[in-house]
Amino acid sequence: MFNNKILIPIIFVLFLFGCGSITWTNGYTLTRAENKAYSYKIMNNKKLEWADFTGKPDHTKPWTAASIYLKIFYTTDSSYNYALPGEDGEGYTEPNLKVYYAMDERSWVKNRYKNDEVLNHEEGHLNIAKMCALDFQKTVQLMKPIKRFNCKGRLDSIQSMINGKSRQIQDMYDVETNHGLNNEKQQLWDKKIAELINKLK
Repeated sequence: MFNNKILIPIIFVLFLFGCGSITWTNGYTLTRAENKAYSYKIMNNKKLEWADFTGKPDHTKPWTAASIYLKIFYTTDSSYNYALPGEDGEGYTEPNLKVYYAMDERSWVKNRYKNDEVLNHEEGHLNIAKMCALDFQKTVQLMKPIKRFNCKGRLDSIQSMINGKSRQIQDMYDVETNHGLNNEKQQLWDKKIAELINKLK
């Protein structure tokens, strides 16, 4: 089972798996070659359903049951600037941080694999995204007070730092559950992810 210290947001990462697959993307949209943006659905606190898989199945991957395209992004649309006691000016900021996890229209599932076991495994990927989004928020909270001049730099630094560790969580999930085929390990991961989400709320 994985180490709690590996909990980190997942950004700018790519994963491709056997039974199911997951792709992480950066920013707000993805772009096709003809420069058409993919639409996406914010999944914060939403339970995954087969109706969320709207993409065309890739039949060149015969052993892949489903593919879920996910991304985590944040916005800081406004900030509250302030000074610490005894200091002049407003040298510190309180960013209005909003963290989202979303899946886009390319996510797909093959009809013959639409069963509870496959859906539960794919939802595990989504719940890891939720877990990491919560951890992102908590990490920023622990940064306070944040100096105005390098706020974005610090957020970007955290994003870069956690990129490699996030890969480990998803890799371990698929390896230990054998892409959801190992029911005992799948149940252990389901339980552990739920426990960690509750701790991070």
